[in-house]
Amino acid sequence: MAIASRGGVGVVVDGVITDIDEIDAEHLTVHARGRSILTTKLLGVDAGGMNVPVVCGGVTVRPGDLVVADRNGVLVLDPQVAEAIIDTALEDDAEEPALVAAVRAGERLGALTGASDTIAALTA
Repeated sequence: MAIASRGGVGVVVDGVITDIDEIDAEHLTVHARGRSILTTKLLGVDAGGMNVPVVCGGVTVRPGDLVVADRNGVLVLDPQVAEAIIDTALEDDAEEPALVAAVRAGERLGALTGASDTIAALTA
């Protein structure tokens, strides 16, 4: 695979992918809209570019943006935005095990997070 041979470890595709066995053999992380048995050839397609903005899934991705992905999806962040929210995100992550334990013990998630009060206030 061209991506792995150039040192890439993952890719985001705004469309479907083929060659799943080959992708798995290269241990690539791939986020795509789905899979297809049909393959394509790049006949008559613009050659593209490097370090230029692209649109993927309706989101503009600019050179230098941070792309973070896991099995839940893909997040694109401007580095300045990431820097501004990283501490809040880490604090939220640190609280999650206690929150999960409380929910497993029978507490209501909306009561723990304040979401129930917010909805009640909005619908009052």
